[in-house]
Amino acid sequence: MSIFTKASGNSYWRGYHYYKDNRVKDIKKISENIFSATVIGNKEYDVKIDLSHPLKSTCTCPFVEGNHKICKHMVALGFATSPKELLEAEEIEKAYYQDIKDKKTRYQELLSSKEKEIKEYVDSLSNDQLKEELYRRLLNLERDRIYDEVYGDDEYDDEYDDEFYYEDELDDEYEDSSTVSNGITHWKVGDKIYHLKFGSGIVTKVEDNNILEVKFDSGDIKTVIGSHYMISRIEK
Repeated sequence: MSIFTKASGNSYWRGYHYYKDNRVKDIKKISENIFSATVIGNKEYDVKIDLSHPLKSTCTCPFVEGNHKICKHMVALGFATSPKELLEAEEIEKAYYQDIKDKKTRYQELLSSKEKEIKEYVDSLSNDQLKEELYRRLLNLERDRIYDEVYGDDEYDDEYDDEFYYEDELDDEYEDSSTVSNGITHWKVGDKIYHLKFGSGIVTKVEDNNILEVKFDSGDIKTVIGSHYMISRIEK
């Protein structure tokens, strides 16, 4: 049993990114397995971890108040003091993003092949306006089918098809969310993004650095979480 195995998957990865973002400050070694530090979240939190007895660890964040849960701030300090665990997390992250990259490549290859087939069919029609509309609709249908074939039916929650809002101020209290972060924390209007289901688009509105209104190349306008693992920034 350790700080890392007792934490939820979301606390583990948020803590990892907190450490990578250099949010762990003023580390003090109290004994062989006990450390304290200040970890910067929405506020500065006082954290103390006991690597031998994880449930004796403490943090002043709302997530831990009144219970013995392991929060992301504890995990961040754990990574700062456990080089072996940090190396393992880096390898897991590397493999994870490689898998995402491989699936993205396969998805794009299959979509490109189907796009050519659809285009040939549409070009055989005579009415230009009808051709364009039919092309767009058929391509969107194939995009969804290929996505399900590559990623599986349970990889994506339908709630992300609709508008939603994520308040960062509540982040510390609702840390058990299963969403995995892509590590991107700052967005601006005009940024180009790639969404694993919806494709490419341009950011048209930003709220709280993380809530994005995006106009996708398909013409759809959707609101998405900028830190969601299915989103990446397209560098100009």
